[in-house]
Amino acid sequence: MKYTCSKCGYNSLEWVGKCPSCGEWNSMVEKEVVKSVRGSLLGNDDSKIYHYSEIIKNVNVEKRVETGIVEFDRVIGGGFVDSQVVLLSGDPGIGKSTLLLSVLISISQKDLNVVYVSGEESINQLGERFNRISKGKLKKGKSNISFLASTNIDSVLEKLSEVKPDMVIFDSLQTILSEENSGVFGGAAQLRESAIKIVRYCKKNSVIGITIGHVNKEGDVSGPIMIEHLVDTVLYLEGEESTDFRVLRSTKNRYGKVSEIGVFMLDDSGMSSLSKDQNIFVIKRSVSVSGVAKGVVLTGTRPFLIEVQALCDTSELSIPRRVSKGIEYSKLQIICSVISKYTKYDLRRRDVYVNIPGGLKVTDGALDFSIAMAIISSYLNKPLGEDVGMIGELSLTGEIIPSNRMETRLSEMVEKGIKKIYVPKSFRPKKIPASLKLIKVENVTDLFPN
Repeated sequence: MKYTCSKCGYNSLEWVGKCPSCGEWNSMVEKEVVKSVRGSLLGNDDSKIYHYSEIIKNVNVEKRVETGIVEFDRVIGGGFVDSQVVLLSGDPGIGKSTLLLSVLISISQKDLNVVYVSGEESINQLGERFNRISKGKLKKGKSNISFLASTNIDSVLEKLSEVKPDMVIFDSLQTILSEENSGVFGGAAQLRESAIKIVRYCKKNSVIGITIGHVNKEGDVSGPIMIEHLVDTVLYLEGEESTDFRVLRSTKNRYGKVSEIGVFMLDDSGMSSLSKDQNIFVIKRSVSVSGVAKGVVLTGTRPFLIEVQALCDTSELSIPRRVSKGIEYSKLQIICSVISKYTKYDLRRRDVYVNIPGGLKVTDGALDFSIAMAIISSYLNKPLGEDVGMIGELSLTGEIIPSNRMETRLSEMVEKGIKKIYVPKSFRPKKIPASLKLIKVENVTDLFPN
């Protein structure tokens, strides 16, 4: 006999009141040890060794299934590959199901048999939402889309084996359970068991699989991070609930880059891609305001012109506030310290707030210069101008240093109408447009010298 935690699946030879793994009380359940043979994850129980020449002849690295949604295809590496399993994560209500329904509608234009498995909604609910999103987007006579509402993974996989789909969407992992596991519904043990069965089925039957996993805001062990090692690609859908913008980011991809992002607009008709020409991270103003600076961030191969908003105000607290939204809190602390030490703008008695509009989360160091400029602009209550931008990283010594791919960032700014750009003094651009004014800065002390 053994004792298994009904929440996380931890095994113990003796009963304990508190699970050593997840910390849950009174969750250990006595179970009989049954020796079972699961088979390998790929479903190859013969353990046959294949020579390189036997498998390479069937490999086609260029064969990808494109969804037709440009932003989605970019993030996953140009399209799906055979037997690829994707995990789509994000906060509840962020739009994961809506995004995958949009993918389902787009990819249905191809000759693919697609099944949408839902453990959260009934068939009638699925039908109502699908009709709303697919209105005017489906070709007449298309009948290769099927829906299944079930929470039993064993029953689902049995039915899928009968229809032999090319792609399956599972919505969501937290609502699917296996009768072979005694873990609680939606718990870590059930989540892991269901994920293993889904991956095994997809690999064995050459099926493209997409699973949805909700991010647990409490950081519980049943979150999707515990199954990331099982899948081929991990995507995160991000965004502010108060806006309609959504950002799809890849954090793991065996068949593409992990630094790419896709930008979408959420509305009643589903998710639609936003083109590169739309400045969604820059607010258009008729009059320039203080505390705003523009910069360029790179996500994979794609540059984005974004604005940094900053508010600097006298603090009433002994320890001034530092609030950041869209950038790391530690980055804001460092930039404030550098400004206080190397310039005449003392922030030690000032509250500083920094925001990146549109719900974008930025880690690109090339935005350091823009953040510093926005803070100083707010401190002086002096606008920089709507056609002004800056590129560069801020070192701990107060120096402005070049970022990677400076030429690409510079071209993006020029393309978006920026006419005055601050750059590091050591940067030597290959070509400067006649309409562009390039201002070279060596140190943060050179900012607003007057």
